[in-house]
Amino acid sequence: MKKEASNGLWQNKSYRYLIGAQTISSFGDWLDLLALFALVGLKWQASPLAVTGLMLCFAGPILLFGPLAGVLADRMERKTLMILSDVVRAALVIGFVFVDSIWQVYAILIVKGIFEAMFSPAKNGKLKEIVADEHMQQATSISTMIDQGAKILGPILSGVLVGAFGIYAAFYIDAASFVLSALLLIGVPRGKHLANQAGGTAGGTAGGTAGTDVATEAAQADEKASKSKNSFWQEFKAGLVFMRKVPFLLFGTLVFSISLLVLQIADSQFVVILRQIQGADESFLGYCMAGAGVGMLLSAGLTSKLPTRSPLLLMGLGAAGMGAGYAAIGMLTEVAHAVIVYPLLTVGAGFAAGFVFVPFNASAQRATPVEMTGRVFGAIGSCATFAGIVGPLLGGLLAESLGVLRMVMVSASLLLIVALATLLTRRSMERRNEVGTESDGGTQGTTTA
Repeated sequence: MKKEASNGLWQNKSYRYLIGAQTISSFGDWLDLLALFALVGLKWQASPLAVTGLMLCFAGPILLFGPLAGVLADRMERKTLMILSDVVRAALVIGFVFVDSIWQVYAILIVKGIFEAMFSPAKNGKLKEIVADEHMQQATSISTMIDQGAKILGPILSGVLVGAFGIYAAFYIDAASFVLSALLLIGVPRGKHLANQAGGTAGGTAGGTAGTDVATEAAQADEKASKSKNSFWQEFKAGLVFMRKVPFLLFGTLVFSISLLVLQIADSQFVVILRQIQGADESFLGYCMAGAGVGMLLSAGLTSKLPTRSPLLLMGLGAAGMGAGYAAIGMLTEVAHAVIVYPLLTVGAGFAAGFVFVPFNASAQRATPVEMTGRVFGAIGSCATFAGIVGPLLGGLLAESLGVLRMVMVSASLLLIVALATLLTRRSMERRNEVGTESDGGTQGTTTA
């Protein structure tokens, strides 16, 4: 398959099909999530630990299956994996209509999470296959912006649907979105990376970003080792070995994952926080989630137009902004008219979060060759999912022991500590990255966001 490097990004027909499928699938995801939180947290009045169980059943299978999913995304046809993921999730979401206990919700979420783990590494790998290197930052920013656009529209529509027709309407729409996503993916071509593996080539793009030759040589060596063992573990290990050769990937993943973990302490209990506000209902939950999406959409657009040579600087500033935002949320919960100011606070928190997530994802995409994308992003996804499990668990325990408002302030304080540590150590890490690049005989280009 030939990357369309000479034309603009939107002239790439394959990219349009892929991004269309991602848009519809992401839109449906937010309908699903809001409806579940409304069902369990507001309608069933579940305890903080029960809400934590909801998050654990959602994220746990992704963590456990993530490494295997990354390997599958490199060994199998990525298009097929994405379609399979969409079709199975459509059937599972319909199951939420018939549940009458939280244990049934947990069971469906576990199975759904297994198939959801397939989609992201396969999508990231397919993006690398069909988009030219000079368009990769734009494509990554657009992908992030579409996710956040769905986060804006999905919760608002879901809140309206839940208020007008009941919670279960969102589940039907979510299932339909997965089916439509699968239909769009039929228009995405099959991948070239399997042919590259069969031929023993690493498949770097001619005229790609600086340092691709070095990355390709490392990928070739790791590919040969994994093939000789014919082992899933060896191929997953190849992704970790490659990440170790690029200091930014390791340190960036650490900052990204810790920030996400601390954020999830409070974010996972957001529906419990809203129960403290007079007048909060399912629609209000949708508006707050949409506010966070608006903020991240704005920051994604800003970072795509204002490139920087220090993504770690943006990540540190973003963590500081998230900490300040959640501190305000915790302090203003019991203030009069909180129902009015809360969506505005979530806009600010989402805007700050975009400065952590978007620069890291864009830089990691450019630093990873196409045949290693599944494994590298599978490993990154596993770290993030681990954070997504530990964070909600800590949030539930802290909310039960300290109270939900004190728990929010703990999360805000920890985010500020992460921000300070990142800003103080970023120059040292950037120098290490430069030294490691020079010792490999090239520039890997991981510090340009």
